[in-house]
Amino acid sequence: MAHFAYINEDNVVIYGCVVADSDAPTEEAGIAFLGNRDATLGPGRWLQTSINTIEGKHYTFYTANKRRYDGGTGFRENFAQNGMIYDSVRDAFYFPENYHRDASEAS
Repeated sequence: MAHFAYINEDNVVIYGCVVADSDAPTEEAGIAFLGNRDATLGPGRWLQTSINTIEGKHYTFYTANKRRYDGGTGFRENFAQNGMIYDSVRDAFYFPENYHRDASEAS
């Protein structure tokens, strides 16, 4: 499955979507498939994101709560989540500086 994030005009992630690999063999194809689904989201754009990317590293998940760094480079720094910022210069998703993850979310 391919994952996409909808970025508003302020480069804030406001929505996430999962698309079948057959409908999104490339980022461009996935964006074309999503097409006018952005009409209700307001001005913005779709970008692909990787659920396997955390802090610039690529992980393999082998159970729901267990992951292993597989030596790969992450895609766009982090998996996009609502409220994150997209930095087009770094081509990366990151949390706003005033965001502090709850200890239960850290791993």
